[in-house]
Amino acid sequence: MQKTTTLLTWLLKTPFKFALISFIASILAVITFSLIFSNNTTSVTPLYILSTIAFAISTYFTVRSLPKIKMDRSSFVAIHSAQTLLGFLLFTALIYILTHNQQTLMFRLMTFDSSHPNIFMFIVVLISLYLLFLLGTAVVNFYIKICRIQQFNIPTWKIIFSFPFGFSMLWVPGYLLDTKPVKTPSQEIKSKTYSKIINWVLTNNINTVFAFIFITLLSGFFVGMAPMLLTFILAIIFGLWSTQTGAKKFEKQMNKTYSTTAVIINITMIIILSCFYALAPKPNVHINITESEIITTQGQ
Repeated sequence: MQKTTTLLTWLLKTPFKFALISFIASILAVITFSLIFSNNTTSVTPLYILSTIAFAISTYFTVRSLPKIKMDRSSFVAIHSAQTLLGFLLFTALIYILTHNQQTLMFRLMTFDSSHPNIFMFIVVLISLYLLFLLGTAVVNFYIKICRIQQFNIPTWKIIFSFPFGFSMLWVPGYLLDTKPVKTPSQEIKSKTYSKIINWVLTNNINTVFAFIFITLLSGFFVGMAPMLLTFILAIIFGLWSTQTGAKKFEKQMNKTYSTTAVIINITMIIILSCFYALAPKPNVHINITESEIITTQGQ
């Protein structure tokens, strides 16, 4: 019998753990850069490499602390929807504050930097943890999607080679496909109101599609328009495919033809975009300086 987790673990505890680990790892990366590279090079490439290593280490320890669960449909819908809503609210609040109070904030920070350095450092730490918490939410969301995909027995290599452009094609069925409910969900929902909302979402396919569209639209505010549109396109492919074959037959095909198609789409997109950027004409910048401009400059 697998261990039941709470919604609080996925929404707050684990993203905050990621934020703390990432913050400490980032400080160590900056210290390492200042001790080893700062006097030898003016390039920031080593700092980027150290930051990437710090992110990888933080992700590893965060994912390692998460339970290895069988992610059933109701649990996945509950966690993914709540994470997306929370991410949308936090990201929107950040953008609103920066947009409407940018000059005031910059002035206050500059004032604190000179007059109250301790307060300034405290504010910087809070902002850093806030941003890292958002990043941690994305990491945890990626993890639960993989857990849900694995329930359809899709090989790991297909999951890896479907990323980034074909990945949504694999996790979308985990949200929309009407699979057999489990007796004991891996996710415990203590809020009766939220539990009723999830039950309403899973009552019929129309409710599920409506919830999926709403949640995906919200995600577009912080993941971008292009990933959101790609998710909708791949969801349409899933819908046409599952309607043609039937839900039960489609579920059997997920680890075969369907997942292979996701890999092919991803590789094709990578090749197309690589060729586009490689063959796209580079902008030619010409600086024309006339003789009169030279004379004027010399006269000044």
